[in-house]
Amino acid sequence: STEHYPEIAILTDQLFSDLKTLSEEKFVSRINPNLKLLEKIRGNLRYAALNHPALTIRIPVVTNLNDQISDQHKIAAFLAELQAENGIFQVQLIRQHHFAEPKYNALNRVYLCKDTALPEKSVMEKFSSILKEYKIKVLTYESIGN
Repeated sequence: STEHYPEIAILTDQLFSDLKTLSEEKFVSRINPNLKLLEKIRGNLRYAALNHPALTIRIPVVTNLNDQISDQHKIAAFLAELQAENGIFQVQLIRQHHFAEPKYNALNRVYLCKDTALPEKSVMEKFSSILKEYKIKVLTYESIGN
């Protein structure tokens, strides 16, 4: 649960947290209509970066969500801000896939990425290079699926 994140985060040896977007418009339309949740996520990541010695921030790269260079710079700047505050973390880029679609269907939930094209390898490489420009430690990017 996002609300109990700080309490739970410090109980783990290795912490993985996802960050999909910092765009308010895209967050509301693609992830959750409650914009306050985005601020909670930012706060939780800030807390984890400053207090967890083994944090990996995973960024699923999703077409039309965070594959644009402007969105990637916004994410990189936020991560650089966390790092400047003595944050300790690493980043893993994960290429979008559609493995969850059957689960969403089974739960009668709307799968918002249905028919969304997968990001090109060049998008992944560019995002990785942008993060490195901001001195963010990028572990690797995963190419899952095609």
